[in-house]
Amino acid sequence: MLAATALVATACTASSQGKEAKATPSPRSGAISVAERACKNARIHWGKIRTEGKPVAVSQLVRVKKGESAADVTFHAIPVRKVTAGVAASGKVPAASVFSSLERHMSLGGKSLAHNGESVPLPGAAGFGTADMTGKTGDYLSLIGVQVVEASFVQGCAGNEKTPVHGTVTTWYGKTRA
Repeated sequence: MLAATALVATACTASSQGKEAKATPSPRSGAISVAERACKNARIHWGKIRTEGKPVAVSQLVRVKKGESAADVTFHAIPVRKVTAGVAASGKVPAASVFSSLERHMSLGGKSLAHNGESVPLPGAAGFGTADMTGKTGDYLSLIGVQVVEASFVQGCAGNEKTPVHGTVTTWYGKTRA
C-alpha cells in the first residue's frame, strides 16, 4: 500500500510540473475480432432459430347429440394469439434483407415466411371448418395454427459504427387448420 501511495504521489508531482506521461502502444496482434470481421463483410449471421407450432384462433365448442341433425356446422374463429412478423435490433437494419436471408437460411422447401408487419389472417364472419356433423356425436371445435419462428442474428456494422447490429426476428409460416 505504501508503494501504491508513493506511485500516485510521484504521478501527481510529475503532472503538476508540466510533464506528460507517454504510453507506448502495444504491438497489435494478427488476430481479427469478431466485430471487425462482421463489419467487414456486412453479412447476416444466424444464431439460434426456434420453430414452434402455436394456435392463433379456436372456434366455439359445438356439441352434437345423438340423433341431432348437424348438417353444415360452421365454426367461427376466436383469436387467442396475434402473431405479427417483425424485427427488433440494436440498430437500423433493412427488414426485407433480414427476412430474405432467414428464408434462404431455413430452406423451407418452397414455403414462404411472413414478412415484416404481416399478421396471420383469420376468417371473417363466414367462418371456417364447415362440415356435415350429422351422425357424429360429441364435442367439436376447430383450430387455426401457424409455425412461429424466432431467430437471433448479427449483421455487419450499420453506417460508420464499429459495432455489429444484433437482434431477433419473429415471423411465421404454414397456416394449418384442425
